[in-house]
Amino acid sequence: LEQNDLARFSARGYKLVLYNQVRRSPAPNILVVNYDNFQCGRLAGEELVRCGHTRIAHVTGEPNKISVQDRLEGFEAALTAAGIPFDREKYLEYGAFNRRAGGYGATQRLLRRNWEDLPTALCAGSATMLMGTFEAIRDMGLRIPEDISLIGIDNVDTAFYTTPPLSLVSTSCEEIAKVTISHLIELVEQGSTESRDYIISDAVLAQRESVRVLN
Repeated sequence: LEQNDLARFSARGYKLVLYNQVRRSPAPNILVVNYDNFQCGRLAGEELVRCGHTRIAHVTGEPNKISVQDRLEGFEAALTAAGIPFDREKYLEYGAFNRRAGGYGATQRLLRRNWEDLPTALCAGSATMLMGTFEAIRDMGLRIPEDISLIGIDNVDTAFYTTPPLSLVSTSCEEIAKVTISHLIELVEQGSTESRDYIISDAVLAQRESVRVLN
């Protein structure tokens, strides 16, 4: 949503809950719920670092989205803490939060650009991008995890049934729905809430078989 849209909704007294749209509530009748996207990115980066990777790439969505910004910052912070420089020009590719034009296309662009110096590990910034990234790596004749390790962010059921099953930082759609709806009901029934900004911090790492441990 654009700022002028939010201002118009606020002026008309509409009660809204925004999820992963803005960082702070712009008005008393607008609540903001965000996942701890920084933590999600950090957990993914830390897992790749723990497994010994240093040439690590990241494909993610549109750079104007706050979830993209925060996940990237958390991912980069994990590498920086381990003393691993992250070359954005070389190992970062933006796309869209979808399977084909996003994950698939962004991954192919990144791998073609670095074909002579491929990353050993790659992080996909969302669930839909993860599945596109998985397909792109395979279509380019590369093996997961023998040639490139792969991890994603967000929960997607199909990640468990791929060969190999894909590691990911799992987020809970159920928790998102529960928090969002409960606070919206509170806002509608009481006219206000104790806080207007909420962060969900229950992301967990699901370790599967798509990340190789390097010697």
